[in-house]
Amino acid sequence: KISDVKLVFTTAEPGSEGGDGPVAIAQPVSLNKITGSVQVFDINGKFMGKVEMLPGISLSEAVASKFQKSGVYMVKTSAGVQKVRVTGR
Repeated sequence: KISDVKLVFTTAEPGSEGGDGPVAIAQPVSLNKITGSVQVFDINGKFMGKVEMLPGISLSEAVASKFQKSGVYMVKTSAGVQKVRVTGR
């Protein structure tokens, strides 16, 4: 899964390969950091409204909370357009 990707930073200086080796610290990378409001359209391109993104909430959860009707929505973010599927609850 893309959410399992980690960046590794090392504190080793160039040329210091001796000893116990470099120290590495793994940190999760979050690629779903959408902030602010996003525009939501239906599959035919009709503007449905805006959704305010909150920290810790995924794009699909945010859209599903405002638009409970099952279907496919197109969401315009600062990074581009993404397709979001909402299923019945």
